[in-house]
Amino acid sequence: MNTMFKRSATSSSMPSGALYSLVFLIAGWVLHYLVFFTVFSEEMPVHTSYLQAALGIGICWGVATGRGWARMLCLFFNIAMIALYGLCAWVFAQVGNLGLAGVSVLIVLALAGCTLSLLRKDTVLYFKAAK
Repeated sequence: MNTMFKRSATSSSMPSGALYSLVFLIAGWVLHYLVFFTVFSEEMPVHTSYLQAALGIGICWGVATGRGWARMLCLFFNIAMIALYGLCAWVFAQVGNLGLAGVSVLIVLALAGCTLSLLRKDTVLYFKAAK
C-alpha cells in the first residue's frame, strides 16, 4: 500500500488538538466556500474557483491524514485568510452588510481555532511523528 494513505483520520488515533484543528479547519473552509461562491465567484475566472476547491480539499486531506507539510501549509494559509476575512468583516460592517460581516467573523474564529489547535504541543508531536 502506498504510504500516502497509511494514516487515516480517526478520533482514536488523533490527539484532541489535531481533531479540533480538523473540525475548525473544515468549518472555516465550508464558510469560506459559502462566501466565495456566493459573493466573489462571479467576478473570478472559473479556474480560480477550481483552484480554491482543490486547495481547500488538499489542505483538509493533508491535515486529516497527519501530514507535516499540510500542517505548515495550513498555518500559512490560515494566517493569510484570518487577515483577509478580518478586513472583509470590517469592510462589510462599514457598508452595513451585517450578514456577510458576521459570516466573515465566523470564518476568522474557525480558522483562528484551527491555528491555535495546530500550535498545541500534542498536535505538533503528532504531525512530527508523521514525517
